[in-house]
Amino acid sequence: MQAVAESAERAVLLLARHHSLVAAGAFGAREDGRHLAELTRGLRLDLEAEAPLHSSLERGRPQACAFDGGDLPPSLTRLVGRPRSGDAVVVPVAGAESLVAVIYADNGALGQGIEDLAALALAAARFGPPLETELLIGEAARTLG
Repeated sequence: MQAVAESAERAVLLLARHHSLVAAGAFGAREDGRHLAELTRGLRLDLEAEAPLHSSLERGRPQACAFDGGDLPPSLTRLVGRPRSGDAVVVPVAGAESLVAVIYADNGALGQGIEDLAALALAAARFGPPLETELLIGEAARTLG
């Protein structure tokens, strides 16, 4: 997420779990000063119910979207609050064979949207395989007890 922090003021990491996304971490704060890490704890998004988000993830690359344009789940937008620019980015994080996570990012109180989608794509590409490995190790440890 450090590489994402170089391009965005706020972000939420959502791990792919079967047909849902589960918040696994966040940085930045809402306009009222509340930290996104606290606000998004326990957040679970049903991918099938969030068709616009799901379709943007299927493209497999970062997608800029209007915060109020209907591409983002209302449960997420309520928690993070509208960024000043009104723009956000959804970044799919691919593992070796499938989507392992999604990063929501915006520039919070800054008046400009995220301009360098290529940097976010590169960060996600570097982040995907190690994250997938960690998730598989955790799953194996739980299975083997």
